[in-house]
Amino acid sequence: MGGSCPSAAAVRALLQRGADPGLTDEAGLTALDYARRKLARLQNRPARRRRKSPSLDENDQLRLSAAEQADLDQMRRELPGADRDFLQIWWQERLRAARRVFNDPEQVEQIVTLLEAAGGQG
Repeated sequence: MGGSCPSAAAVRALLQRGADPGLTDEAGLTALDYARRKLARLQNRPARRRRKSPSLDENDQLRLSAAEQADLDQMRRELPGADRDFLQIWWQERLRAARRVFNDPEQVEQIVTLLEAAGGQG
């Protein structure tokens, strides 16, 4: 999580499927340690004005390219009635990318809360 753009939905899905929040890396740090560090950095940085992505329509809703729509349609065919969480997370992550909501302090706060509740140590 150190250099990524985390989402609370992805962390929640991982925890629900048995991910161990207490695992440590080579430095002895847990996901909660990294989440708390990232949150501290984000809270101390000045806010920037975001440019609007061409992937958003006039209502800031996601407008998929033909290739992205084909990929989504293929996923839906290959996963009929399957893991709706996967498709929902895919859509949310694509929307976050279009809205250029990277390293969102609200998401990181939610992740810290999720990991603390799951016993992520740190």
